[in-house]
Amino acid sequence: MAGPEVPPLAWLAAPVLLGLIPALIAHSKGRSFANWWLYGAVLLPIALAHALRLQAFYCPQCSSPVPADTLTCEICGLHFVPKAQPVKRPPWEKPPA
Repeated sequence: MAGPEVPPLAWLAAPVLLGLIPALIAHSKGRSFANWWLYGAVLLPIALAHALRLQAFYCPQCSSPVPADTLTCEICGLHFVPKAQPVKRPPWEKPPA
């Protein structure tokens, strides 16, 4: 005797709804909601553990959380200095002296 049959829509709705958990956690720490929702819907256990370990970004002047890709605080208007990115050169090109 077989158990009750699970409707196919439930197999789609469960990851969609459960993906909201890591997305909300990551969004509260300044990360992209949509990217983390997709990550959570596909790989829920890994995304949840990853989202819980994320460090939040805070403005040094007003201590409000800011998105990771922002260059200006939305609350106090402080401008952040982006980290210098190394210049990528082909391996055959010598760096300037």
